Amino acid sequence: SLPGMDKDRLAALKQNLSSLAHIVLDQTKFSLVVEGRMEDLERVIWETYQDHRFAMAGALLATVNRKVEVNEIESVSKSFPNFTNEFEKLGYSFRMTE
Repeated sequence: SLPGMDKDRLAALKQNLSSLAHIVLDQTKFSLVVEGRMEDLERVIWETYQDHRFAMAGALLATVNRKVEVNEIESVSKSFPNFTNEFEKLGYSFRMTE
C-alpha cells in the first residue's frame, strides 16, 4: 500500500485530472490510468493543494491549448522561484484573478 502522503497526492492528482478524462486510480501499482479521450474544455481549474509540484504540473496543461486556472501558483517559489518568468519565455502568460 502507499504511504499516507503519497496516497493523498495520487488521489489529489486523480481529482484534478478527472475534470479532463476518466481516470482510474490503481493504488496497488501507484499509478493512474487515463481511460477515454481528454475532454476539450476551454478552461481547466487546477487545485495545487499548496504543493509546488501540483502548481507546475497544472501550468503545463496550457501547453495543450487550454486556459488553466492554477490556484496558488506562488507555491512554486519553494523549488523554482523563476518558474512563471521562464514559462512566459515559452510564450505563455500568467495573470492574477480573483
